[in-house]
Amino acid sequence: MFISSWYPNRNNPTHGIFNRYFAEAASLFNKVSVLHVCSDENVYSDFEIEEDDQKIFTVTVYYKKVRSKFPFFSSILKHNRFIQAFQLGFKKIKEKSPTIDLIHLNVVMPAGIGALHLSRKYNIPYVVNENWSGYCIEDKAYKGLFQKYFTKKIISNAKVIMPTSEFLKRAMLSHHLVGNYQVVPNVVDTNIFVALENIQTEKIKFIHISSLVEREKNVSGIIRAFSNALM
Repeated sequence: MFISSWYPNRNNPTHGIFNRYFAEAASLFNKVSVLHVCSDENVYSDFEIEEDDQKIFTVTVYYKKVRSKFPFFSSILKHNRFIQAFQLGFKKIKEKSPTIDLIHLNVVMPAGIGALHLSRKYNIPYVVNENWSGYCIEDKAYKGLFQKYFTKKIISNAKVIMPTSEFLKRAMLSHHLVGNYQVVPNVVDTNIFVALENIQTEKIKFIHISSLVEREKNVSGIIRAFSNALM
């Protein structure tokens, strides 16, 4: 069962789409289901559940956003609602797949809180696949007592931690996130993306698709690298 912090949903159809591709690749060799939980301002009751069984059985649980003038109580309410959403989604998954051997967590926070809860309650081991650049010194987004507390707890209980690069692995270790690491890059559909050798052309066109956040994606560095390579 894949549990993903970032995953396509009705509010953002491309959010973490690479995690969906990872699940689809894993489904070639395993029976895979996906559970995704996210907030939605347009949910009128506390929770709304959507099921999709086209390629991979996917359960998305939308929960009503918590609004409070008091941050402490807001955090508690959000945490409880988050766990409730995971419980509801997990129940739907179990109806379709009674036996779950492994939880595959994509991106530690915030979905790792739900993965840790389900792992402990139902005695299911989990692994972590991490994409977030916030651990890197160039980004500096890994901060806050709440985030650091749960991240360390989630990482320490994972059977395997799979960052997408050696660079990300070193960044995570620099925060003392110790565990059994194995680098696993993002998947690529080689039916669509084919490596070409000895390109003979006067002009090479390329497209860069990302959030265009310089500190995370280093867009200017990518452009300079292409420029230097083609000089």
